[in-house]
Amino acid sequence: GEIREILNKYRDKPLPEDWLPYDPLCENCGRISTTRAYGWSGDYVKYVCEGCDYVGGCGHEGKADYTKGEGKLTWRVEWPARWKLLGVTCEPFGKDHAVRGGSYETGKEIVEKIFGGKAPYPIPYEWVSLSGKRMSSSKGVVFTLSQWLSIAEPELLRYFIFRSKAMKSKSFDPGLPLLDLYDEYDRVEELYFSKAEEGKRERQLSRIYELSQVERIPTTKPQRVPFRFAAVLSQVVGGREERGLEIMQRKGFLVQPTEEDIQRALGRLRRARRWVEEYAPDWMRFKVLEVLPEEVKGRLTEGQRKGLSRLASDLREREYDPVALHNRVYEVAKEVGADPPELFKAIYLVFIGREEGPRVGNFLSAMEREFVISRLEEASRI
Repeated sequence: GEIREILNKYRDKPLPEDWLPYDPLCENCGRISTTRAYGWSGDYVKYVCEGCDYVGGCGHEGKADYTKGEGKLTWRVEWPARWKLLGVTCEPFGKDHAVRGGSYETGKEIVEKIFGGKAPYPIPYEWVSLSGKRMSSSKGVVFTLSQWLSIAEPELLRYFIFRSKAMKSKSFDPGLPLLDLYDEYDRVEELYFSKAEEGKRERQLSRIYELSQVERIPTTKPQRVPFRFAAVLSQVVGGREERGLEIMQRKGFLVQPTEEDIQRALGRLRRARRWVEEYAPDWMRFKVLEVLPEEVKGRLTEGQRKGLSRLASDLREREYDPVALHNRVYEVAKEVGADPPELFKAIYLVFIGREEGPRVGNFLSAMEREFVISRLEEASRI
């Protein structure tokens, strides 16, 4: 009754006399949000599955054994219980929980009067949106920690949170914007380990980088494989991780790597592969043509063939990193009098049979150099 009295102080409609601070798991339909507990005896809580605002119940009546995890405390009671049990001293939470009569205020009173604990220091934050929609567990707009870790490193999550003030709204999109977040984190890491003179903004970014680390702050700059490159490489090598490591070393992303460097690179490669499978747009997904179809060769213009031939010659003479190679394609197009977009289209055509694909520098660099040269030369011949 004491918990109900605390909650009723902030409610327009009081909780009923038979209310219990427990949400049983329906043994029939498996839902937990649709049940209402109305009585208990010993280790068992009686309930009926009658539905909620956004989903109907199955009508089942039963009992749940709370000693076996067949349900959970209601949110406004579970939260302060966790504070006491886990010894929480600081708690960030969405701004809706910080309003008068919100979860934090009732939780503070419950943890002090019922559990004999102390409420943690509150840090309210603005809404976090997922692909343009406000995240809400009750509405099913969620992105779980396991989903995050399947495509992004834990440090990236901390960076996403710490890079802006708590009361500034945040937007996350696991699609293409995730690549920008990776790039941004890598640039901040580069800045942190650079010897450049620091101003106010640089010091701020350095502190954000430190707060983003899950364990210790690295003493030397970690060797990173750009995620954009890893997304392309993962499609070229498939599950052949050793081959992937060879290419990463050949391209200079890994130089005399330690075991930690190797595991970090493989981690990005695996996450990139999962990202391609789950979230990449169709134009970034590809399968390299094993042979060059005559139909594709017939579609090439004279200017495109000249550009492919010049690019093949350049690749025979020197090794390019992905950025330099991307820029070189532009230069080659101008040198042979071709429109740059037309040369890009030709490259995609002869390797994947369509006119668009991932960034050219990453794309060509991820494949065997001799294979790339051979295919370009073959396509340039009439």
